[in-house]
Amino acid sequence: MKLIKGSVRVIPRCNPQAFIALSRKNPQDNVDMNRIFPGSDSGTPTFATAHAIWQETSGFGTLIDIHCCGYYGLPYLLATFSDHPPILDLANSISFPYLIKSQGLRGQLFIEACRRGQRSLLIEIPNGPSNGCLNLAIGNLCIDSLLNFLRREGMLKGNYIHNPPEAFTVQTDVAVSESGLWLPEVALGNAAKKSQTLGHLNGKPVLSPVDGKVHLILPAAYVSEGREVAAIWS
Repeated sequence: MKLIKGSVRVIPRCNPQAFIALSRKNPQDNVDMNRIFPGSDSGTPTFATAHAIWQETSGFGTLIDIHCCGYYGLPYLLATFSDHPPILDLANSISFPYLIKSQGLRGQLFIEACRRGQRSLLIEIPNGPSNGCLNLAIGNLCIDSLLNFLRREGMLKGNYIHNPPEAFTVQTDVAVSESGLWLPEVALGNAAKKSQTLGHLNGKPVLSPVDGKVHLILPAAYVSEGREVAAIWS
């Protein structure tokens, strides 16, 4: 595969120590890298690495960050698309199924990249619970979507397929109020109505608080009080 114009730079593992530990936080300093950008060259190892990545990515017009969102959810793009037309155009040119509005939490690489004038968003892929399992089908979808985007930018030969994502602006998490046996009754990606039964905890119904799409649904499991068992996009 040969680019016909431009360049692509890939950083496969921005946070290698956390990756090895299957954790958001680097065990060397217990810091979550994606909350501290642009980092600092005089800080702890995570701050220093974040600063190096910040410098490395400074000269590019578009920055796409790829993350894991937990194995039991849908894949999606996260972007500040409501108030930034160039970001919406970027999201619509990547043929991923869903687009979620970011609340703009500072310290994330893609948020800070937008603030310095780059087109940037985050791709969330359902991978990586504590045992490090992979969803290869969604991984391949991500690769195909990015190659399609490069065709749209005129960087690769081939026909670009315009297939913009379905957009949502709010995510509502559903957590249980007691410990016990959780049994789901809806499927991932289904539509849900407000007050619809999503599943049962200890034989009692757990209801959807809003209308929307089921973004996350935990399979049958023993859960503790406060555990998130579902999430709804609306």
